[in-house]
Amino acid sequence: MVVLERLLASVDIALPKTPRRALASLLVRRARVRVRGTQFKPRDPSQMSREELARMDIVWAAACGLSMTDWIRGASFQALNLLLSLNAGETLRARRALLLEACHVAASGGASERAERLVEAATGGHELDDPYLRGWVALARAYIDYFRGSWRKAFEGAEQADALFSAHCANVVWERDTVHALSHWAQVQLGSLKTLGQMLPARLHEAQLQGNLYAVWALPATI
Repeated sequence: MVVLERLLASVDIALPKTPRRALASLLVRRARVRVRGTQFKPRDPSQMSREELARMDIVWAAACGLSMTDWIRGASFQALNLLLSLNAGETLRARRALLLEACHVAASGGASERAERLVEAATGGHELDDPYLRGWVALARAYIDYFRGSWRKAFEGAEQADALFSAHCANVVWERDTVHALSHWAQVQLGSLKTLGQMLPARLHEAQLQGNLYAVWALPATI
């Protein structure tokens, strides 16, 4: 948390110190998202400064890093991530932010239609060329399926996302940890404990080889 706080300070963003402040920042940012909407004007990264891109990426890292461990702070930074990314219009970051937002909305319960509209806003209604974004589309749809109780579709979507990330992308440790957790939750709901028992040792071994302490701790907790 100290490292994250320093990174955020380097781009003039404060990490909320208390749960009350975190909740207040979440409510304010969510209100701004609702007023603004989800449209964006596409721009190439070459049209933006390195500082602007770095600011978005640090906020993205905060949103991802906190979303699975500190939901209120994670949701607050995701709202800020969405605002910054849509305002900037850089295509990959804007679409990525919309897809993470779909996951957050789905996880809040009872909002699958809104989550699907966010996926639609991210894709424009067609299949994307970028394999990283295709992985995110599969992940977002798997989240939606999971939280509406479609366990089998959630499991299949999570495994599809993992296949895209592992085969075509680099530096996607967090994304793969997330789809593994989602896949395992779905298998528990399905009662597929034998299949899960066959998958988990290999994934734990991979995490140990990577030095991925989060996954080493989190994967057994998904059972």
